[in-house]
Amino acid sequence: MLTNVEAKKIIAKKASACIKPFETIFLDAGSTTFFLAEKIKPEFNNKIYTNSIINAQILAKNGVKYIKLLPGKLKISTVAICGVEKITALSKYNFDLAFLGINAVDKEFNFFTTDEDEAEVKRIAIKNSQFAFVLADISKNNSKSLVKFSDKSQIALINEEV
Repeated sequence: MLTNVEAKKIIAKKASACIKPFETIFLDAGSTTFFLAEKIKPEFNNKIYTNSIINAQILAKNGVKYIKLLPGKLKISTVAICGVEKITALSKYNFDLAFLGINAVDKEFNFFTTDEDEAEVKRIAIKNSQFAFVLADISKNNSKSLVKFSDKSQIALINEEV
């Protein structure tokens, strides 16, 4: 939340431009998605589904009327909801858009996260969305993390440069 803040705000602004009124959106946990949550316009009447307690609070504070916090196990380090219950619940929904956080992107534009639970949440969100975006500042470029969840054939990257 404290690193690359200006880059994350630029990314959030670009991502918010992709959102149209009345769309159903999955908003992943993460620091860049936090800045996107701040920009979602309540007058657009979007339905927002999230696995982030923090993002749900920000959306509510900003006047978003439909927020669904999906069930599951709280991952203390990221304050994200994950686990079997989350995966089961998420599998029921279809989204117009999904905005995902990541931990790393390699030179071939494979996208990574820290554990299998979070990777599975991201895979389902991508599969169940008409369009999916990964939000990542360039400090995450040319690196890898523990679990690959997607690549450039399935999801579009929004960073401060693109």
